[in-house]
Formats: sequence, structure tokens, C-alpha cells
Amino acid sequence: MRVSRLASMGCALALAIARLVDPSRAGAASDPSPVPVGIGGPSGSFTVAPTRVVLESLHHSAELTLINTGHEKATYRLALIDMSMSESGELAADTTASSEYFADGLLRYSPHQVELEPGVPQTVRLLVQNAETLKPGEYRSHLLVRAIPPALPPDSNATRDFAVALTPVYGIAIPVIVRQGVTEAGASIGNLHVVRDDASTRLAFDLLRSGNRSVYGNISVALARPGRRPVEISVMRGVAVYVPNALRHVEVRLQIPPDQILRDATLKVRYDDAESARGSLAEAELELP
Repeated sequence: MRVSRLASMGCALALAIARLVDPSRAGAASDPSPVPVGIGGPSGSFTVAPTRVVLESLHHSAELTLINTGHEKATYRLALIDMSMSESGELAADTTASSEYFADGLLRYSPHQVELEPGVPQTVRLLVQNAETLKPGEYRSHLLVRAIPPALPPDSNATRDFAVALTPVYGIAIPVIVRQGVTEAGASIGNLHVVRDDASTRLAFDLLRSGNRSVYGNISVALARPGRRPVEISVMRGVAVYVPNALRHVEVRLQIPPDQILRDATLKVRYDDAESARGSLAEAELELP
């Protein structure tokens, strides 16, 4: 959350609170999905689809659709930002890391800002330039789409010391991935263990990535006992490990049926590819005493 502030005696103090939706974090949908209808209020609600873009060597252009789902005319601003992923899966804007894995210098997009009437769609075009000079691998940036709040009306109390107004600014950061040349990736699961506290029971593990591209998939956990059909007790969709990260710590909350207990059983974990039809990327088991 970032707070920008401008204040002076006799002027209004405007606080802009950024609320960013990131569909690439654990638990986000695995397929293109819109921002929830109504986010940002009547003057800023919107949807964007798809919410993940992969540009391969033979298809270095793509389109997004932005729709004003609010009840008033609204302005939306687009910008490319570089974001790094932590080992816990959190994404944060990064201006200090090496640019070796970022794609902002390769991408062109249009428009940069648009004003839309309610219900009106806008096509956003993305184009990769000069990719042929890159070494084989994957490059990524995020396209940030924000609803710009309308200007605040004049404050009748502005003659006093100052006034405070809170203005939420909602947005979505869409990963845009450029792949050049031959790319490949593998995944494995390790260090499985159960974590319990008063709030929940979770399966924790390390998701390991190898190769020169990211992995992106859905995690499922099943409870198995000899002679019985396995029971699925957890699903987490849209879990990514981005280049250059080789490791991501994952915790999956277990939904244990009332007639089941975590004893004398096996937890079976699958990480299935959500980008293509490659099937399972990694599997692992944890025997419970």
C-alpha cells in the first residue's frame, strides 16, 4: 500500500490509497478472470481479461479487453512496472533488481490512458519489439491498470487549516511474459510438513523450479487411505514461480471432512500445469503416522 500526500495550510489534503489486485498470487484463478464487478465504486469499477499474457517467439502481440463496469464515466491509466517475487510468493514493485529478467524495455502498449462510458469495452494492444536480439529465456513485467478517481470538488472548509479526504485507487497488475528462443522448465515438491494452529491446519512445502522459464499451475491435495478412494481436501489455483526464483514456500489450507482425521493416512500433492496440456508438473506424498 502506498500513500501519497500533498498538504499546505489553507489547502485540502488528498490521500490516495492504492489497492492492487494481483491475479498471479497463490489462490488466484488459473484461467483469465475479471476484476470483481463493483471494485472501486461506481466511478472506478472495471474488468480486464485475460489477466495473464504469454508472448511466445511466434506470437509477439496480444490484446486485452478493459470494460467499465461502473455507473459513471471513468478514466483508466495503464503503465508497465517491474515486480519481483519473494520466496513466500509476494509480488512487489522493484526498481533495484537487475533488468536482465524484465520485459518493460521490450513491450509497447496502447492506449496509455482511456476514458470510458459505462459498459463500453476498450481493446488494449501489446507488442514485443527487438526480441530477436535477446538470448533464449523468459522476460516479465506487469501491466498495471488503475482507475483514476475523479477530481475532488472544492472544499467549503478550505479556508481552515486543512481538510482530509480519502480516495481509494484500485488497480490490477497483469503479468506480461515474453519468451524468446527455446525455453523449458521443471518443478519438484519437497520439505512437506503439516502446520497446525488455532485457526487452521495447513500443508506446507517448497515448490522448486528449474530451467529458463517460469512454472504456473494448480495445486491439489488428496487424503488417501488403503482400500478407499482418495478425498480431495484442498485446491489452490494459479500458483507461479517466476524466473529467476528457484524456490517458493507454499502453504495450503486443508479442508478436512468431518468423518476424516489426519492420522494413519497419506497426503498426496499434485502440481498440475495450468498453461498447457502437459499434465502434472510435480507430485509428492507425506505419510501421516
